[in-house]
Amino acid sequence: MRIKSPGLRFGLDRYSGLYLAALFILVFGIWTPHLFLSAATLHIVADEQTTTVMLGIAVLIPLVSGTFDLSVGSVVNLSAIEAAWLQSAHQWNMIAAIAVAIGSALLIGVINGFLVVKAGVNSFIATLGTATIVTAIQEILTGNSQPLAPTSSAWSNIAILPLG
Repeated sequence: MRIKSPGLRFGLDRYSGLYLAALFILVFGIWTPHLFLSAATLHIVADEQTTTVMLGIAVLIPLVSGTFDLSVGSVVNLSAIEAAWLQSAHQWNMIAAIAVAIGSALLIGVINGFLVVKAGVNSFIATLGTATIVTAIQEILTGNSQPLAPTSSAWSNIAILPLG
């Protein structure tokens, strides 16, 4: 029988990504503080990583419960295309188009949840099937081509935040 010593544990096995991120911030902050540790850099990093963080959370929640969601990417893609398509092809306003896109993503999530929890379908199989159906719906909506970008000024200004 092996006895574990009650020494300090830094969680290198679990939190190595966080330690590496802190190390990079420290190194580049010391190396180029006038460039790296500025409000502009923070804004750029936060602006470009928002979608990635939200997708990471969307994938993390099922993983914590021991399931997989393979449809996250296709659902996000459908939502973005749906919002752009409703605005450009049907002249919807931005808020209504985004609300419908979020609603359809929620509906797909509810369907996935029903299939996995109530119907007892394996999460891998259920979400892979859902992803295939969502991709087919996306191709039907767009005619297998990229939709035109919305031209409203509200859409252009949605991600532009003032610095300072």
